[in-house]
Amino acid sequence: MIAELIMTVLFGLARLVMAIIPDLSRIEYLPNSDSFIYILSTAGFILFPSWMFTAIILNVAFWLVVQVNWAIAEWVYKKIPGVN
Repeated sequence: MIAELIMTVLFGLARLVMAIIPDLSRIEYLPNSDSFIYILSTAGFILFPSWMFTAIILNVAFWLVVQVNWAIAEWVYKKIPGVN
């Protein structure tokens, strides 16, 4: 019951976020996803110098990998009986 309540709230928040994101298939000036990525990277290069924008992207990607690996390692060692 508690898990179902928590998952209902999380899925509701996920549906809310997905409803906020616009449907990109209806925009005529974006023929494919490659041009959309190009537009986003161009906006990043306009706002920041290229070295800083690259550092931001690499930093976010690095910490994402670190957090996922730490979560997997923590899940594995908590599965071992007798280890807290």
